[in-house]
Amino acid sequence: MTMISARRLAAAAGFLAAAALLAACYLPVRFDAEIEVDRSGFYSMIFDGYIVSVPLRQDLAQKKISPAEEKEKVAVLTRDLARDKAFTEVAYQKQGIFKVHWARKDDLMRVGMVTFFRRNEAILTLKYLKDNKYLKNQGVIIMAAGDMSRTVRQQIADAGLNMTGEVRLITDAKVLEHNATEVKDAAGRPGRKLYVWRLADLNAPTPHLVLVPG
Repeated sequence: MTMISARRLAAAAGFLAAAALLAACYLPVRFDAEIEVDRSGFYSMIFDGYIVSVPLRQDLAQKKISPAEEKEKVAVLTRDLARDKAFTEVAYQKQGIFKVHWARKDDLMRVGMVTFFRRNEAILTLKYLKDNKYLKNQGVIIMAAGDMSRTVRQQIADAGLNMTGEVRLITDAKVLEHNATEVKDAAGRPGRKLYVWRLADLNAPTPHLVLVPG
């Protein structure tokens, strides 16, 4: 293999990897998310709202694709999302935006981690950590939303996108720390607290909570 062909192959591989990563880029636009975690580690997580394919949105805004090409890309993205059986609704709206409903429940102590909606697209994550910085001899459960740098937030805003939503978490476990907007008793759920994060835009603080199972 010549030096030129090797360089071309490496460049092509790099381009394909970058294209694959970009093609999988989704951002929540408007949503409600509700999580419940009990002290034994059982959880339920529901995401209901709208997510946008950033690359498709950019292509449409820049008029790089035709209506026929948009239809083809939407079909590919719909199949991509629907591979996750936790999605019970995936419906294309317009301008790269999909209406989705996703729900999952399990024993977090057994599975270790759950993400909406996959690890390289972690919009919301629940994770059980035996070894952690919070407690020496006891595991903790961490709820966190995907974070973005200030630069990425600005790039998304410049593309005409925003993010608004509400995250709610109900638990009867001891909470070590959180940055919720509001905390109150969970209605009709004696002994359980409701933690609420209201996200007004892309610059809202990233939701975070640490609780102790058991």
